[in-house]
Amino acid sequence: MIKRSYLIIKPLLFCLVLFMMLTGCHKVQKFTTEKWDSGDGLNFPIRNSIVDDLLQNHKLKGLKYRQITHLLRYPQYMDSTRFNYEIIRTYTHMRKPDHIKNLIFYMDKNSVITKVELYDNQAEVKSKYF
Repeated sequence: MIKRSYLIIKPLLFCLVLFMMLTGCHKVQKFTTEKWDSGDGLNFPIRNSIVDDLLQNHKLKGLKYRQITHLLRYPQYMDSTRFNYEIIRTYTHMRKPDHIKNLIFYMDKNSVITKVELYDNQAEVKSKYF
């Protein structure tokens, strides 16, 4: 009898552990400036789990550059019309990135945000605009 119940419990336990592992891979967290800024300057491990909350619950379009930098700190790249924050950058080969995900802000000549883009080179839809 003990052997029979073990045969039933073992697959159920395996399924439960597998389910927990799969649902915990990309757990969406609430955005905070501290979470966004956490990392070593090259990798930002929490950004991917909070970017959706940032885009859904914060009005970014129409803000000025200084307001964005107050919220997200300074970007990794900037030119006269846009700036971006790196969310994911992984390498399979030393010279070519395998996975790139960036949050890109476009601004007008008055430094007002006109468009926000979430770019992911591995997504089916390459860019989402907000």
